Order: sequence, then C-alpha cells, then structure tokens
Amino acid sequence: MIFVCGWPGSGKSALAELLANEFGVHRVDIDEVRALMIGMPYPRPNESPDLMKRDIEEMDGAYRALFDNIDWHLAAERSILGTATLSSRPHGQGKLRPIYENYPTVRARIIQCVPRRDAPEAVAAMMARRAGAFGTTAGYKGGVNSPPSATSK
Repeated sequence: MIFVCGWPGSGKSALAELLANEFGVHRVDIDEVRALMIGMPYPRPNESPDLMKRDIEEMDGAYRALFDNIDWHLAAERSILGTATLSSRPHGQGKLRPIYENYPTVRARIIQCVPRRDAPEAVAAMMARRAGAFGTTAGYKGGVNSPPSATSK
C-alpha cells in the first residue's frame, strides 16, 4: 500500500499517477471518490455554517468510501495506491493507520507532499486559476475547497 497525502496543489495526484504507472497498481483518489459519490463540492462552503457542515459530512463519507476501498484491496491481497489531503479533521491520518495495521504483512508507505517553496498565498492563487473551470472537466477537478492557512504544517 502506498498513500500519497499533502496540501492541495502539492503534486499528490501527479506523483500518484507516476507511481501507479511505474508499479502497475490500482490508484484511488479522494477527489474522484467524492465526485462519483456526491458530485463536485460547493466551491465556498465557508459562506454559512450549514454549508460547512454539509461539506464536512460529504468529505467524511468520501473518506469512508476511500478507506473501505483500500481495505478491500488489502483484504484481497492486491496492491493499492491512495491519494488524499488527509487533513487534520478526524477522518484523516488517524483513520488510515488501523487499516494497514490489520494487514501486518503488507508493506505500507505514506508519502507526504508539501509545497516547500510555495507560500499559502501562492497556493491559493494556483487553486483559484484551477477553479476557473469549476464544475467542468477542465481545471480543478478536486473535492478540496480551500488551500491550507498560513498556520498549516
């Protein structure tokens, strides 16, 4: 199992695609899971507490489906590569550990992507450019609505 996580715009999807092709493994991405399950997220959930609650509930569901998919592959002794931000929300990294700990013979690697040279403002600008075609097949396709704050690690 390989899991690639990190900030929006940090290169997770590009790296995961390269690794999946190199190793010939199935890849599952949180953005694609969310898009299939729920559709595109509302682009500005912080406009109201109700929208924020809905966004969190939708992401929780998408993470459960992602983790179930990873668990299914490992139970079937199939290699899997997952991709998600794995934010500080409760559904993040803490929920990944029990999955791979259930399979002690499985080699697990977690790769964290961090845009070391990009200030949060630069990431926000990149996300805004990608979001120009929000809701279409071009531009940003993902389920994450906002870049990390300046206090994110």
